[in-house]
Amino acid sequence: MLSRVGLANQTTMLKGETQAIGKLLEKTMMEKYGPAALNDHLLVMDTICDATQARLRLRRDATLRRAACAAAAPARSAPLFVGTFSWVF
Repeated sequence: MLSRVGLANQTTMLKGETQAIGKLLEKTMMEKYGPAALNDHLLVMDTICDATQARLRLRRDATLRRAACAAAAPARSAPLFVGTFSWVF
């Protein structure tokens, strides 16, 4: 059973994903240990770079636009994605 948890962001995750996970962990630890002891059991590190987040959002939006175009195109056409991608909605 975990009694102490730390959370750091991976650069391929969007800020909202990390914040949602953080809120879930915070709620769980507050229910288990109480609000007064939260800092003894949960550490959330704000390691999220705003410039990286902006690039990830742009890449996600461009990918979604390409996917929408591909869905409307003839069946022989398909988008090609090269590199890493994190499906985030």
